[in-house]
Amino acid sequence: MSTSDPQLPIPGPDAAGTPGPVLASQRLSTELRCLLPADPDKVVTINDILLELEDRGVAMMLILFSLPFVQPIPLPGLSTPFGFVIGLLGVSMALGLHKPWLPKWIMKREVPRNILTMLVEKGGWLAGKVERRLKPRLLALTAHGTATRFHGINLAIMAFLLSLPIPPMYIGSNTAPAVSILLLSVAFLERDGYFVIASYIAQIGTHAYFAFIAYTLYLAGAMGIGYFFSAASGSGS
Repeated sequence: MSTSDPQLPIPGPDAAGTPGPVLASQRLSTELRCLLPADPDKVVTINDILLELEDRGVAMMLILFSLPFVQPIPLPGLSTPFGFVIGLLGVSMALGLHKPWLPKWIMKREVPRNILTMLVEKGGWLAGKVERRLKPRLLALTAHGTATRFHGINLAIMAFLLSLPIPPMYIGSNTAPAVSILLLSVAFLERDGYFVIASYIAQIGTHAYFAFIAYTLYLAGAMGIGYFFSAASGSGS
């Protein structure tokens, strides 16, 4: 595959609608370690990651870009760009594109060594936990077509919520959508419908939590406006 066309097929069955091949020809944790070059000065781009992971590139990009947020500690400055990339991949799936589109400036974006190390370590840990449990089940939930488009829409929604600048006081505001994205991405690796169901259960919880955040922010804003007008009327009398 040439570097001029780095996009990779979206996980799923072939164009005829038949189930695609199982992707676990090599242990995922082993593949992830290959992403970290021995030379600490070597530049690694998003395009390099996609090409290294080959058929699993899209699913693994979703996993790697959601993994840093699956913990309660906020990571300022990362949720917006990472969420933007996840959102673009989700939109590509929703539009039914066989090869997801990412702008060239994103594909050429360098991944800092410390971020890449964190992604590989966390990704390797996750892979070790789930790769023995993943297997093709409930294939209709990961079939190419309507199911994939629906998953793409929900990925884009979760990516939008991930990228929102929520105040740090709301612990887990990044974690909730990231877990939903992560579970759905893991499901794509070997077309495991059980993980699809787990993702949508997590998404219900995510929507409920963000509804709570929106309500409390609305109350805080209303109280602030009420206090402002009260103070203004008091000073004018």
